[in-house]
Amino acid sequence: MKRISVYVIAKNEAKRIRRTLEAVRPVADEIVVVDSGSTDDTVRIASEIADKVVFREWTTYSDQKHYAQELCTNDWVMMDDADEVAMQFRIRNIPTLLFFKNGELAERLVGAVSKQQITSILDSLMQ
Repeated sequence: MKRISVYVIAKNEAKRIRRTLEAVRPVADEIVVVDSGSTDDTVRIASEIADKVVFREWTTYSDQKHYAQELCTNDWVMMDDADEVAMQFRIRNIPTLLFFKNGELAERLVGAVSKQQITSILDSLMQ
């Protein structure tokens, strides 16, 4: 079964990052947070939940995302924003948006809420 990494870039997101990371934890085998110099409790909170929390000086949005993605070690990689509070409904739909390949896939992924369901569908697509 393929494994899933989720990455987040953050700066001063202490008020929101806990809920964001806890929402993706059920589907993520690995969570990577790249912080660009938070002065609040973002790093401490992220360290309680994420598998990797690293500092990288801010360059550009695109550079930060690419750097975070490169730190991920699993077969499938999803991106989430630190300032978005993911809810159960959203978790069901993240794979639909990020792994959309055709209309049939979108229909199959709607409602896939467990990591096992998601990776099973993704594995079947690779055959």
